Amino acid sequence: MYKKVYQIIRHILIQACLICFGITSVTSVLIAVTHNYGGEPYIWYLFPLEVVLCSLASGVLIVIFYIPKIPYILQIVLHLLCVMGVVTGFAFGFKWITNPIDILCVYGVLVFVYITVWIIEYRNNKNTESLINQALNKNKDKE
Repeated sequence: MYKKVYQIIRHILIQACLICFGITSVTSVLIAVTHNYGGEPYIWYLFPLEVVLCSLASGVLIVIFYIPKIPYILQIVLHLLCVMGVVTGFAFGFKWITNPIDILCVYGVLVFVYITVWIIEYRNNKNTESLINQALNKNKDKE
């Protein structure tokens, strides 16, 4: 029981860290690119607490994947919609959206971060699976 709770909390914190890193990375690149091309600087005031809160709220939604009776593809769609709802709430609540272009930027960042986080999760799971299989094969060889 405690092991499962620990695993879920660990997964939430990993997701939150990945999301937080993704948000700050992408917005930093957007600011640098618009500034270097001489255009009007793209100023998107993100305060660290806002990013951390949004990341934690989005990370908590990983519990959707611990519900066993929902098909996996439905879990992904449900998770994406819930994350979009959380991000939209934070975007309007913290005034990250001030004009229609900001909406595209927020959802662009969301899609980029979502895809990146799931690629990292997929690779991490494949690596863990490989390590487990190697350990099982070692045990099989010893017998």
